[in-house]
Amino acid sequence: MTATRTSNPAAAGSSTVEVAVLNEELYFAQFANGVQAGTTIISEITLIPLLAGNAAAVTVEINDDAGKPLSPGPLDLIIPANGSATVKFDGQGPIQTGSVKVSSDVKLSGVLLFSGSLGISSVPESKRLKKFTVPVSTSPGTSTGIAMVGLGPNQTIQLDLRSTNGSPVAKASLPLGPKQHLARFVDQFTWDHAVDFSNFSGHLVVTGSSDLAATVLLITAAGLAAVPVAEMP
Repeated sequence: MTATRTSNPAAAGSSTVEVAVLNEELYFAQFANGVQAGTTIISEITLIPLLAGNAAAVTVEINDDAGKPLSPGPLDLIIPANGSATVKFDGQGPIQTGSVKVSSDVKLSGVLLFSGSLGISSVPESKRLKKFTVPVSTSPGTSTGIAMVGLGPNQTIQLDLRSTNGSPVAKASLPLGPKQHLARFVDQFTWDHAVDFSNFSGHLVVTGSSDLAATVLLITAAGLAAVPVAEMP
């Protein structure tokens, strides 16, 4: 897997960066790149500093499912004042999956673009969460996939599947370690009650005992679509 970096200043400007303290973070809870079984996935990350007139010192870390760094390792870049930067991956080699952490000395906005044989989809950054809900839809040729990455110590994730009228359908739980990435379709969890996923519509409530980030995708024969992840108190 090879990554290339580009910067696109939007306007001329200057700034002085005395010390790059990387205390601002963005997360992408799902990353994939490569070719396998006729499926090609290419990832592209675009980052935009939100502090006008200041350059941004940024480190992009791509970790595998176990939380270990993926080649080519952390990428360090400087985003020009009033500019943006894109990290593009080549889509070569076996498919590698995991998550992305972006550290910066200023606040950033970011988006991850998936493209390839499954179509194209933009996925916004994932926030730090402890509890969230997402819509779930499954039918022939359609499924909902959820990706999570642990941002704290070892924890247990609780899953509560509900129907459209709010009735409990099934529950599940699973462990999630620090930086561990887990991605599954909703019908791949071990539910405490049998669920008919041949034509299901409802929502899922996910509760962690520590911080996590999450991305949810609706996968259909036509391609991918990001599903909103709504934080709950």
